[in-house]
Amino acid sequence: MRRLVSALLLLGLIVLTCGFSLKEWRSSIYDSIKSQAESNFSGLFNRTVSIESAGGWLVGRIELNNMTVPGLGRAEQVVLTYNPITYAFAKGDMIPALTRITVINGNFKIERDRSGAYAILKTFSGGGESAGPPPFHGRIIIKNCSAEYADHRGYKETPEYFYVAAQKLNGDLDLRNKDVIKFSLSGRLPEFAKALGSFNTATNKYELNVTAEKLDVKKWANYTIPLPGLKALGGQVDLSLRVAPPKTGKVSFHNASVAFLDYKLSGANGVLFIDDEQLALQNLAVDLNGFQLTANGRFFDFSRRNLDLSILAGTSDLKNLTAFWPQLNDLDPAGTGTAQIKLSGTVANPAVSGEASFAGGQLYGQSVSGAVKFSFNNKLLAAETNSLKLYGGNLTARLNLDLNKNPSLLLNGKIAGLDLAALAQRSPGI
Repeated sequence: MRRLVSALLLLGLIVLTCGFSLKEWRSSIYDSIKSQAESNFSGLFNRTVSIESAGGWLVGRIELNNMTVPGLGRAEQVVLTYNPITYAFAKGDMIPALTRITVINGNFKIERDRSGAYAILKTFSGGGESAGPPPFHGRIIIKNCSAEYADHRGYKETPEYFYVAAQKLNGDLDLRNKDVIKFSLSGRLPEFAKALGSFNTATNKYELNVTAEKLDVKKWANYTIPLPGLKALGGQVDLSLRVAPPKTGKVSFHNASVAFLDYKLSGANGVLFIDDEQLALQNLAVDLNGFQLTANGRFFDFSRRNLDLSILAGTSDLKNLTAFWPQLNDLDPAGTGTAQIKLSGTVANPAVSGEASFAGGQLYGQSVSGAVKFSFNNKLLAAETNSLKLYGGNLTARLNLDLNKNPSLLLNGKIAGLDLAALAQRSPGI
């Protein structure tokens, strides 16, 4: 019995001693891994990386705690999954053995400079003009992270600054192909959004596809739509866009408002399709300077501001016409009307054609009602009517209205029951 007790005591002492030695050995290994990881990642990012501590199972998996990359961000934990055999043959170099890096609870900053280049990609080549392929050829998994995105260039002809902060980021960055970096990210801006794309490190060409729900029109339309003269004011959109040349996509508006040159569009609901240098409208209902409109058509060749639109105007106050043609102020228009309108040419000098009907309308203080077919180009209005009630009479006529100087009206047609006294009294120049 004494021999058994002595043996057990000796065995217990050995176990305790070995346990203490194992703990110290593990601590030494982790310190070595921490130092090695700091060195490897500093070389990867071309800047000094710091790590608070290391842990994990050692064989195939290492956990790095509180890792900081100056200028890029910090992660609460970075889990390294690696191939132990590759690691052994690499003589202690961790990067070639890595198959996956999982970043947990990180906060990062991504910047695009005024030349359109992304600083985070330049870090892999020491800041050269063309980003070389990173030495790590695996996947980076993002879990519950946040990021700040700052673009000093934008997508318009003149550089503009854009900033957004994203929360609850989850995604995947695939570096297994040395020439093409692929990525997929989702998060909240605070609206839900998802980005999917790729970047070619050899050519610096990229593709970015974005989907989002109920985004702020003012913030995102001003950033992503390079239409000269367009300024978004408010509302929300659902979108699916390819934000890279050529730009394509679909935008659904919810009570959106924009200003375009001298025009203000508010309460917009409908769909806008983007195809590089073209914007196509589909059943877009909007208030344009007081007119309730439903538009279909397109804007194209942005440098020339060309347009080709079909517009249905609901019942509207005729005084609102002066917002488009100030010369009509001299005619003192009043009453209501509806119209079907075709616009072509350029935004600055559109050619207009269509048909309008008036109810309770007035010109020069006299009642006007009926239907008119018309065209307007270079401040010349041509119109034709088969039954227009004007100055107390019934007019079947063709007319031309020159708005280049003083308004003048030329009529050809048949008039029955015209009040000549009212015509002479109320019409300047007659």
